[in-house]
Amino acid sequence: MIGANIKRLRLKHEMTQKNLADKLFVSAQAVSRWENDEVEPSIGTILELAKIFDVTADEILGLESKEIPEQALQEEKNEKTYQTEAPPRQFLAVCEECNNPIYESEEIVRIGNKVLCSKCHQSKEEKNRSEVLRIGRNRRIRAFIFGTLAAVIFLSATFSMWNTALAETNMRIYAIAFSLSMFTFVSCCFLNNNFVGLMALKIAKWSIKFPALIFTLDVDGCLWFIAMKLLSFILGIVIGIVMFILALLIGGLVSVFVYPYAIITNIKHPEKSYFD
Repeated sequence: MIGANIKRLRLKHEMTQKNLADKLFVSAQAVSRWENDEVEPSIGTILELAKIFDVTADEILGLESKEIPEQALQEEKNEKTYQTEAPPRQFLAVCEECNNPIYESEEIVRIGNKVLCSKCHQSKEEKNRSEVLRIGRNRRIRAFIFGTLAAVIFLSATFSMWNTALAETNMRIYAIAFSLSMFTFVSCCFLNNNFVGLMALKIAKWSIKFPALIFTLDVDGCLWFIAMKLLSFILGIVIGIVMFILALLIGGLVSVFVYPYAIITNIKHPEKSYFD
């Protein structure tokens, strides 16, 4: 009696044995054994069934009936016909993004150890493409802003020394050209799809390694050691400043020729980066 009631209510709610088993966290075989009256479900399971079917436990136990037997038989006949005409499909995998079953092999997309359906993969590709375009556009905007700012700063410094004795006509032309080249240099660094920034960094980091100092442990030896250390420190600072200026000069000169390529590449292929 209990098995027949479970089957009648299941058919009424248009559920398969597998659907009902998933809701109760049991196997489909367990539901089949209940409906065939091979075993009876526990009281806890009957209460869960009552919640799922929105009926009382008494109706499942057969203490009250709300369906006529003829209707139950007709529903059972309809289910048998449905199962004969359209057997349940076997899925091949489960998408780890949307957790939906995948029934066709051509819809399976593997990315490393992750399995995705074709729809989720396409959606992820579109998101990645949008993110790449956003990053490329931001690089282009920052390159223009900071490049312009660098050129303005150097031009301002040039004009501040315009009337000094050191500012000869040729020096003024070189200073203006250098200031304008700072726009292309800084822009190339922010676009990050060329070698200019890395080249300038390597030049700026170049330094002289001073030899180890040998001295005597007396007053004169200690004073000599301190003096040499101070001299090495000052020389290191001077060399660092010289190499930094040299890096700007070489970087600015090279960037004038590299910048057109860099900006065109950023527009056409924003995903390209020199460090990828």
